[in-house]
Amino acid sequence: MLVEINGNQVFAGTGGKVFDEKKPIIIYLHGSGFSHIAWAPLAGQFTQKGFSVLVLDLPGHGNSEGPPLSSIEENAEWLGDLLQKLNLKKISIIGHSQGALTALEYASINPEMVSKLCLMSASYEMPVHPDLINMAESDDTKVVELMLKWCYSGHSGDILTEYGQILTNKKSIDVARMILRSKKTSEVLAVDLKACNNYTSGMNSSKKIKNKTLILSGNEDKMIPRNKVEDLHKLINNSTLNIIDNAGHMITSEEVVKVRAHLNAFFMPNDNH
Repeated sequence: MLVEINGNQVFAGTGGKVFDEKKPIIIYLHGSGFSHIAWAPLAGQFTQKGFSVLVLDLPGHGNSEGPPLSSIEENAEWLGDLLQKLNLKKISIIGHSQGALTALEYASINPEMVSKLCLMSASYEMPVHPDLINMAESDDTKVVELMLKWCYSGHSGDILTEYGQILTNKKSIDVARMILRSKKTSEVLAVDLKACNNYTSGMNSSKKIKNKTLILSGNEDKMIPRNKVEDLHKLINNSTLNIIDNAGHMITSEEVVKVRAHLNAFFMPNDNH
């Protein structure tokens, strides 16, 4: 579905079902340089269980118009504008990496709007290696290889085809479709990485979170050190931390079955299936 926000069309996938605002709603927020496609293995998980979902493309990403927003705070404000436009009163949020920071910031300001919060591959701060930012700003396509080396557990970084299909230790994933798309990395990825790197409100925002929160992290995440994930858990009083084995930063595609099980237990605690 398409929604006009601040003069730009915003794309939101609905998990293959017609969106029904009367049902409990889960919002999915992707990470830096990605789009709704990153949630493909997970987006339909709850549509068969009485939920409506909105799998968003952030501004300038995927099928959404407009320039990417330059800060986590701006992304959180944009999310608020979207929810207001759709007249939604209560939602849950699942965010990955940059999307998790956006969810964190939004929930800290609007706790009454959030039912449950799931933060994947995140901490209260997310410094980015300057080499990664510099490569993205200079439109060096090798930034994709570098991201894979840091985002996937055990990944070699080799690009196997001219179309950008990447072999990870788990599966092939069309990274070019998600990261490179039709825009230069300087126009999207670099903006996202700098937004994460410059986010300094996370510690104070985390302390304000009162919503029930699930934190998921891969035990081989090279982007977010384990101690930083544990710090986030300590800062959010009503949080549960689950570490997923054999997964790196991209737990959304590396260990889908395990992630689904954790999400199901969190959002459907009485469902034994």
